[in-house]
Amino acid sequence: MAGIWWTLLEIGGWVAEILVGLDREMRSGARDEDTERGRLRSEKRLRRRWTRRKQLRTQKRRGEKQ
Repeated sequence: MAGIWWTLLEIGGWVAEILVGLDREMRSGARDEDTERGRLRSEKRLRRRWTRRKQLRTQKRRGEKQ
């Protein structure tokens, strides 16, 4: 009976290790600039920030912003 429990614990440990590894890979992939999706996301974010700054600058120049 003890052998069965030991085997189940062993298998559970392997499963946990695999899941932790997959989770870590997915998290690093979202942040990684080398992946196509991550690069596109960062480009979009930069573009949005730049256009917002440009908008605020033109509003200030026109005196629209208080």
